Amino acid sequence: YDPDQRITAKSALESSYFQSMPKHPVIPPQVNQTKNTVVTENTTSSNN
Repeated sequence: YDPDQRITAKSALESSYFQSMPKHPVIPPQVNQTKNTVVTENTTSSNN
């Protein structure tokens, strides 16, 4: 088995992943909202 094929497949997978990202601009804000919610909950727990 050629290790170069794995690297090429990985690069192709990453390329298709990054290419698909602009088609779904909603995903990054959702991740940020989830992060902020978790941080807010942690801060509230610490204060209590």
